[in-house]
Amino acid sequence: MQCRADTRGLRLFREEYPERFVGGLLLHGGREMQWMAEGVLAVPWWRVV
Repeated sequence: MQCRADTRGLRLFREEYPERFVGGLLLHGGREMQWMAEGVLAVPWWRVV
């Protein structure tokens, strides 16, 4: 599973544009879904195609 550093860009966007941030989706090649940070969900890429 990814580490919190993988969500850095999404977290920075959330801080800079809170009125535009609805949620972040981090796609990865693993099998698990996991909340990585507030409003940032890590999901296997094949679950969204």
